[in-house]
Amino acid sequence: MRTSSIEVGICAKSARAWLKILLILVSFFENGTATTLVIVGNPRHIVVAADSMSDKVTNNGRTVKATCKIVSAGKFVYASAGFTEDVKFNADKIAERSARRKGSIAEHVKWYAKDAQQPFLEMMKRFHQSLPEMYKRTVSSNGSTLVTIFAGIENDRPAVALVEFMVINDPSGKPKEAKTNIGACPGLFCVDPKMDFWRVFGQNDAAIQAVTRTPRFWTGNDAVDARKLVQIEINAIPDRVGPPIDLVEIDSTGLHWIEPRGSCVH
Repeated sequence: MRTSSIEVGICAKSARAWLKILLILVSFFENGTATTLVIVGNPRHIVVAADSMSDKVTNNGRTVKATCKIVSAGKFVYASAGFTEDVKFNADKIAERSARRKGSIAEHVKWYAKDAQQPFLEMMKRFHQSLPEMYKRTVSSNGSTLVTIFAGIENDRPAVALVEFMVINDPSGKPKEAKTNIGACPGLFCVDPKMDFWRVFGQNDAAIQAVTRTPRFWTGNDAVDARKLVQIEINAIPDRVGPPIDLVEIDSTGLHWIEPRGSCVH
């Protein structure tokens, strides 16, 4: 049976598309970078910090560059850690659409969760189809695979909302469903009723160990402590988490990017 030139062109285009997906999946899920995303807050302000390393593999080779991972949306910021992107899914772009709407931070994260849930599942299906063994090693039904936070000031007090995406696999290990878990502060997300809280998302093993094993880890300067948490992960896995570190403090007067500046230039 002969194949027409149009069919050949379609097949070649499809093959190139899947090759691109495969290369980017390999980059992000095995050889690529991780993100360390930190939130430290108290009743007066919120500090958000993140590393800047971005490493992508395409058919043109591998590129490593610094990129801003904390996005300003006027009176608040958003950022993601985990499985954030492939050729058809981009967490930041979906968050940007949600951020254009008028509403509270809690409402923004709910809109984002609804908009991202199905596209995120489709990304996980592509991952499993292209790299089933790697998917098996890196994705389980027991933990979140993507976390996105929105943070700002509302009614003169700090406000944080986040959504965790979890993949539910069928008995054979294939992704069948994406569930979301939304938390907010003020609310149950806060570790302390006084609203003193801290969280590390994405690559976080070394940072959490440092806090739990170091007496008097906290200095009382949230910006210093948030930067230190990211730096701990950079020191632990410099091939996956890298400088510069971006830091933004949000209080009743607005957003303040803290020196030394990283990749987020505003």
